[in-house]
Amino acid sequence: VHNPSSNEIIIPADPNSLVLIINNLISNALKFTDKGDSIEIRVSEANDTVLFEIQDSGIGIHEKDLEHIFDPFFRSKNASPVSGSGIGLSIVKRYMERIGGDVKITSQVDVGTTIGLVFPAADASELKKIRENNSEILHDIPSSPYGVMQTAQAKTPENTQTASEDTP
Repeated sequence: VHNPSSNEIIIPADPNSLVLIINNLISNALKFTDKGDSIEIRVSEANDTVLFEIQDSGIGIHEKDLEHIFDPFFRSKNASPVSGSGIGLSIVKRYMERIGGDVKITSQVDVGTTIGLVFPAADASELKKIRENNSEILHDIPSSPYGVMQTAQAKTPENTQTASEDTP
């Protein structure tokens, strides 16, 4: 994970849903990237948003398939040799819309894919409360439209893994 500012990044999201969607995106990157090729995860904050990006050097997605990539059960034609149901990205998109975020995707066949999750940043009152309880996951913030908040410290570039390294 690369966080250029190396500051704490606050994402206003349900921790269980966040784990589900990030696991889905990392799983996709691993499935469609050859062993030894790279997968990079970046986290940044700008303009009242938090951007979480996963970039792989995998098989990529055909341009004509990108307009349907978030449709339930849709699978790109070049993805057929790899197992999957085609439901994961539609779940990711639905969740991000539910919290007021967005999903951005760019891809080129035989070059790779970058998926960006754009989260709304926590507002000032949420940040104050989170920082006061920095060592805990906050399970209920009544003023939050998201219901649950979680703090996370981004890892340094030295902890970035590639698809060839062992992952838990």
